[in-house]
Amino acid sequence: MSKVIAPEELIVDLRHALQQRHPRPHPIRQLLLSGRLTREQLQWWAKNQFHEFRNIHRFFGIRYQKCPVPELRRMLLENMVEEEGEDLFGGKYPSHRDLWVQFAGGIGIERDEILNYEPLPGIRAALEMYVSLVQQSHWAVAIGTGLVFEGGDLNA
Repeated sequence: MSKVIAPEELIVDLRHALQQRHPRPHPIRQLLLSGRLTREQLQWWAKNQFHEFRNIHRFFGIRYQKCPVPELRRMLLENMVEEEGEDLFGGKYPSHRDLWVQFAGGIGIERDEILNYEPLPGIRAALEMYVSLVQQSHWAVAIGTGLVFEGGDLNA
């Protein structure tokens, strides 16, 4: 019989596995975090990242639907509300999609441009592969991959 490990031990194990596989952030992420992207590169990055925000409901809903643990479903629901906008329920903040559109405007991308931008084929393919993974995986894997997809800090 397999040993069930404590959540803290699982987190340490996952961080170690990710660190072994990806010891450094992607080169674009390194440039972004160090402030070395040009304005044009930052705009390109923002437009391609936006594809995630306008499609986030596609995998968040699946993760919620698959989860048999009420406490985890509540956490997932809270995360979905945060993504879709707390303002739906009288909260302060709009959706992450709307916040991203505001960010894009701040770096010189017109609203229509970001809303109608078609991302690079690799960006579209990556999202489709992720949606398929979530659809076809065990509920725990679907939820765990969300932690990676949302860009959790390996050094946290």
